[in-house]
Amino acid sequence: MASSTHALLELLVALIWACLSAPVHKNGVFTTVLFNSTVIAEICSAASLSFCPGLLDAMQAAAPPTLSWWKALPVNQPRRWGVYCLVLEKPGHLPLIYIGSGTDAKRGCPARLQIYEQLKHFHMWPRNVLKAHRDGYKITHIGWLVSAPIPSAGIIPPVRLLFIAMEATFSFLFWTMKSADKDYGMASCCPWFGKGLFTHGGLCSHNALLEMVCGNFNITPAEREAIAAKVKEKNRIYQADYYKLERLNDPGKLKARNRKAHVRFREFSRHKIQENQRRYVATQIDSKKFYCDVCERACGKQCTLDRHNKSKRHLANVAKAKAGVVKKYRCKPCSFFCFKLSHMTEHNKGQRHLAKMASAPSNTAV
Repeated sequence: MASSTHALLELLVALIWACLSAPVHKNGVFTTVLFNSTVIAEICSAASLSFCPGLLDAMQAAAPPTLSWWKALPVNQPRRWGVYCLVLEKPGHLPLIYIGSGTDAKRGCPARLQIYEQLKHFHMWPRNVLKAHRDGYKITHIGWLVSAPIPSAGIIPPVRLLFIAMEATFSFLFWTMKSADKDYGMASCCPWFGKGLFTHGGLCSHNALLEMVCGNFNITPAEREAIAAKVKEKNRIYQADYYKLERLNDPGKLKARNRKAHVRFREFSRHKIQENQRRYVATQIDSKKFYCDVCERACGKQCTLDRHNKSKRHLANVAKAKAGVVKKYRCKPCSFFCFKLSHMTEHNKGQRHLAKMASAPSNTAV
């Protein structure tokens, strides 16, 4: 696995350098900062890049990727920067692919992808994607080619430059450009150009290397970190003072806005919140923090335990315990016990018990 990742990284660096070396007009900051392949490799290493499955094979294949490959690209990469692709389809028409990048310093690429997922802020859509959408095409998949954790403030500008360079490289390599005939001066970057092998059209309107890139490239990483720390502290003080005034002047308006922001946060972070809740419940069950000694059952929350304590089964078990009835049959994997063999036989046939036994085959019912 490590060897394939190293090979992919070497190939990617070579392709980026070939793209930057092409004799076409580009923003000078690319050739000033990414001035040789060694520097590109160093920035790739600092960025801790992750690649989609099968990318190396797709880059080295005799034919360009098929639509099924594009639609199998991974999704849902929260709080990461990324080079992403959009797959647009319309019945009876050629599928279309768009490649872009997202480098929001706070929320990462999802801040960009949200406008496509929620079908809003159309003024921010790339013009060819918007035109295809208005012509009846639907976005059927949003996938990731490359991703990385949001970098620290000190290396944000060069890493952002790297991601835009990768966007340009993949756009030309897989030829997701709007024109299938115009070479944009970059035909040498695509081994399949002009051979009629593509099963998709493109929506990229221009060379991404022409774009302006935010960031101060004339100072050191340490200076960028110091500036970011000062800005963060200044914003913290400003927000504290601002909220203090709002609480004094219009507390009702502040509460309403906070509720609205909380709803938006839960909507955007729904998957993360659900995963955190599942992890919390599993932890509480393992620790037996909310435990019923009578029924020998662990719950994930206090409200679940309270509901259990009011159930007919719990009350019946309490009555049997007071009457001195012995718990004769017990299933340790499920933390289940019963007083009759027929009930244990029925339990052993249940889906919950079978799932437990499948995940922990060494456990046995007693």
